[in-house]
Amino acid sequence: MGTTSPRFRSPWLAAYAQGNKEKTLASYLQLTKKPPGILSLRFKLATLYNELNQPEKAIQELQAILALQRSDYVLNELASTYLEKLNSPKEALKFALQASKINANNENVQFTLADTYYQLGDYRKSNSLYQEVAKKVAGNSSFYNKVAEAALKIGNNDRAAIYFEKALSTGQNFPERVSAEKQLQTLLYQ
Repeated sequence: MGTTSPRFRSPWLAAYAQGNKEKTLASYLQLTKKPPGILSLRFKLATLYNELNQPEKAIQELQAILALQRSDYVLNELASTYLEKLNSPKEALKFALQASKINANNENVQFTLADTYYQLGDYRKSNSLYQEVAKKVAGNSSFYNKVAEAALKIGNNDRAAIYFEKALSTGQNFPERVSAEKQLQTLLYQ
């Protein structure tokens, strides 16, 4: 005993394994109504809402979690939802800054802040934060391209060239590849 009954687990596990996000969502909703409202389950629910392009519902779930427990992880997810799904960088900034106050060393929070500042046109702050994240974690091509673009926006052409080269050297095919190649060529031959 002490384990979750298979009749509660299997419907959402089976639905999720089959890629049926709507059925998984319905199962999660049923489970959150049973006491206690499980925080990790609510977070999964918010994630599914975002994947189903229902950011308003995701925000409701994330706010419900925050009412019970403040977390840099949840605040960052809330900021990301506002930024990526609702294109609202001013609203995102409020939550990203709160997340940063809880854990300023969280690379995900720093990255969200960098993206937010970039969208708000504050390229100096954006560049600084991207640089911090780049020192701590290995990025992918799109990330390195963002770092390069931010450096370019503040006139740091040498640093931009380095990160365009990193983006292109990963061997990945990424959406910004053609633009990165052109930017690097321009920087190298100006």
